Amino acid sequence: MRKTSFEGNPLESRDSLTSALSQHVYCCANDPENCKSERNYGELSRVGLKKCKSYVENLITTRSDEANKIGVPLFISEFGACSGSSTCAQEIDYVVSMADAHALSWTYYQFKGFGDYST
Repeated sequence: MRKTSFEGNPLESRDSLTSALSQHVYCCANDPENCKSERNYGELSRVGLKKCKSYVENLITTRSDEANKIGVPLFISEFGACSGSSTCAQEIDYVVSMADAHALSWTYYQFKGFGDYST
């Protein structure tokens, strides 16, 4: 897991009370090999789903610790750009459950069906 390069709040006193560390969480972006399912690209395979949970736990725990270190909240600002499959639902549940366990704010990113999973 790569850490951020922040040693402190980069905004210092200027906007330090209104800043946050933003994080996108996508299991497919972590390892595209996890997402070559039988159905379509962008959906976690069964093998990828198993790896996804530990990735989400590690990412959110690491970023939460880093945000605390620099004195800002962590905001999960994007996740969930996948279709309505059961593996998609499970990935979303992993992110929401872990964010809630760390008392983090989050926002869901609606998949729009343009055929581009980064929409």
